[in-house]
Amino acid sequence: MATPDSPDGPTPEELAKQRRYLRALLLAFERSETLLGEIHACETVRDAEVLLSERLGVDEDAASYVLAMQLRSFPRAQRRKVQARVDALEDSGA
Repeated sequence: MATPDSPDGPTPEELAKQRRYLRALLLAFERSETLLGEIHACETVRDAEVLLSERLGVDEDAASYVLAMQLRSFPRAQRRKVQARVDALEDSGA
């Protein structure tokens, strides 16, 4: 997510945001069987965001990110890539 003002790469804030979103996604993967049914029962996207925020213990921005990623379409290999990215971000201290 480099910007014209940061040609060397993402800022520490951008990396922290990325890590927060990916952690939320990993939590959703772990609970996908129950979460998918609950999400489908929601009347609105806003209801689903609030539900995910509460169930996963994440902020609503991260919950919105999880919804946008369409959790059910992720194969296991993609989940491993997400975990590897989270691990790399944590190892870098971001």
